[in-house]
Amino acid sequence: MLTFELMGCAYLCSSPLHRHATSEISIFTAGSGVAFIGEQRIPFKKGTIIFRPPLVMHWEESEEEYFEYWIHGKGHDPRHGLTQPRVFQDTSNQTLEKIASALNEEYQLRQMKPDAVTQDIFSLLLSYLERWENSKPKHPLVDKLMQMLVKQMHDPEFEVTAAMKTLPISIGYLRTQFEQAVGKTPIQFLTDLRINEAKMLLRRGMSVKAAGAQVGYEDPYYFSRIFFQTTGMRPSAYASER
Repeated sequence: MLTFELMGCAYLCSSPLHRHATSEISIFTAGSGVAFIGEQRIPFKKGTIIFRPPLVMHWEESEEEYFEYWIHGKGHDPRHGLTQPRVFQDTSNQTLEKIASALNEEYQLRQMKPDAVTQDIFSLLLSYLERWENSKPKHPLVDKLMQMLVKQMHDPEFEVTAAMKTLPISIGYLRTQFEQAVGKTPIQFLTDLRINEAKMLLRRGMSVKAAGAQVGYEDPYYFSRIFFQTTGMRPSAYASER
């Protein structure tokens, strides 16, 4: 099982040659430079994300100051197919930067003792990277719809079908292209976004009603039903495990 072990962030001008016994995810949020993994040379800038497996020698160089989150994962989780160095680019909405920021906040607040909240956030981050690793080229309107779903996920009035109608493509074809690229329907994708955030809110101590409303479910009974269908647990039971 791959578990979250260490979180850090800093402004740097360089990083010496080193390696870790754990896997590492670096998320660069400011500045630019070059990262080296063995003999591989990887230019980085804001939004660059690098996954490094354990025991790989690496270092970084820059002519300016840059900011980086680094996250170490211990062990191996067969559910996640990341075993070789990989480079990703964050979304236009800085999705992974926001996740890393939330992870760092939770990690620091708990005085260097990762708990269920940090594990939930770390798993969410890994799920994004795994999906990007296995993704195939997508229709540009699939990306557009995904951005709409992420942006509007907190809006209780948001309707997936209405959003799809605003795009210059048939709803049926867009739904097929979306499911082929993402592995789930647009509605399932939106539901997973909402439930994943609700899980973090519940772990932080938010009430079931407030957590549901925060992620777009104004009816707490409907939220509880959707949460149970998605996770196999009632939100109140999930919250009690924190």
